[in-house]
Amino acid sequence: MKAPSDSGTNSSTRHVLEAMQIIAQSVEPLGLAEVAERLDLPPSTAHRALMTLEESGFAQRIAHVARFTPGDRLHHLIRSMVALFPIRNVACGPFRDLSEELDVTVSLNWRIGWHSLRLYSIEGSHEAYQLRRIGEARPLHDGIGPVAILAALPEQEREAYGRFRHDQAKPFKLSGLAQQVADMTAQGYLTLGPADATSLHWISAPLRRPDGSVVASMSVGFGITAGGRRDMEADIETALARMSDFQQLLDSSTEHTRSPYDALAPHEYRTHSSPSIRRAAE
Repeated sequence: MKAPSDSGTNSSTRHVLEAMQIIAQSVEPLGLAEVAERLDLPPSTAHRALMTLEESGFAQRIAHVARFTPGDRLHHLIRSMVALFPIRNVACGPFRDLSEELDVTVSLNWRIGWHSLRLYSIEGSHEAYQLRRIGEARPLHDGIGPVAILAALPEQEREAYGRFRHDQAKPFKLSGLAQQVADMTAQGYLTLGPADATSLHWISAPLRRPDGSVVASMSVGFGITAGGRRDMEADIETALARMSDFQQLLDSSTEHTRSPYDALAPHEYRTHSSPSIRRAAE
């Protein structure tokens, strides 16, 4: 379903930006037909958008085939955007130290309204490949990191998120959220067994501002060792201790947890696949 047109935005410009977003968020290179289908556009319109992106350096072709991946200028744009978050500066050392200590994947997701933005990731040797790109925005119910943020929010905010995600044609349900909230309340973090191509066992805990509000999540992915065995209980205990240390670091200064999007109301930020601002405000 296409989002309603914004009266202040030229349609051609909007098509180019939406095509860029689709390419940036795709794990695999996309062809013309796929971009046109995902954006619900005629192939000719999608083709013009892709040509504009290629000519400007925001998209590039794979060899001589008509499939597109993010271009150098898009990567630079993403790096510039995530650099605006001070938490990245203080996360680098602790995240890398934990990754090297336990040979785990450590990632950071930041809350922007009703979405989660992947800001940082250090991969352990057991992760076959990175499924999620830095700078990727996802709804709060999608993935262990985003869900850890959602499950830690006050009940009133969770209910508001449910209303925001509601689709008139197909009622939206937060499947399993009640159990996740119960788990978060009982232990302070969530767990997720191997469920994707990385085959990692994940734990994720919310990160808070000094005032107690949930602003992000820190996730750790454990792989199976070469011998096929791992002392998961001890490793999880160590990871949770490092998460607690990092939270204490954030507690020491509000500067670490500010962001360029703090002034936005939750419904004012959206991606192409999200319900429109107009519907969310109704």
